[in-house]
Amino acid sequence: MEHTYLRSKVIDSVESLWSRILQISDESGMLLFTLGVDNALLADYFSGRPLPSSINKPGLDHAFSKYRELEQVSNPFGDSKSDDNYRLFVSPAVWDAYFSYRSFHGRLGFLVYDSFRKGTYINWMGDGEIILPLINRMLGEKANIPSSGGQRIGYDIADSDRASQADQGNKVDFVALYRAGAFEDTSPGHYVQKALERKFLVAAAELMLDPNKLSPD
Repeated sequence: MEHTYLRSKVIDSVESLWSRILQISDESGMLLFTLGVDNALLADYFSGRPLPSSINKPGLDHAFSKYRELEQVSNPFGDSKSDDNYRLFVSPAVWDAYFSYRSFHGRLGFLVYDSFRKGTYINWMGDGEIILPLINRMLGEKANIPSSGGQRIGYDIADSDRASQADQGNKVDFVALYRAGAFEDTSPGHYVQKALERKFLVAAAELMLDPNKLSPD
């Protein structure tokens, strides 16, 4: 009976956290898409310089509207304390994947707010304080990505679709992937988002197969 109850709580907790991930993904979709446009255009937008007539500025205003005030970005996805109810019933790997997912998207919103506050675009791909260390820790594989200043920043990222590359320790180069058409239907932000989602699902599957993973190694 106790085993059945525990397994039920594990399943409920994993499903609840996955629902939260889907909610965050839905709420952040427009932000990720908009941050995937040309960096020079975003630099002009946040500095208040005139944009080309072909650019839909009201569309940019709408995409960034909820990130103009600190109150809106301090807790963008609801009360995080409610998530703690599930923490006891998932493995450290599942919780870490979820928390990292939430942190990545929350940090994106804060950097947009900070861009408005400072009047200059802060490219998330150059965020060495939180986002790059988070990606480095969670996704594992070395990659290079151009920062807003044109310099290349090395950090780790893994894509399960390129598992053979990861096994061989090869670098995944965002510029090379872009030129090869890897981002035709996505953006670097969506690329990271999907990799983090896969990280969560893999950890969740491992937990379902072995409930002993509730305890740290």
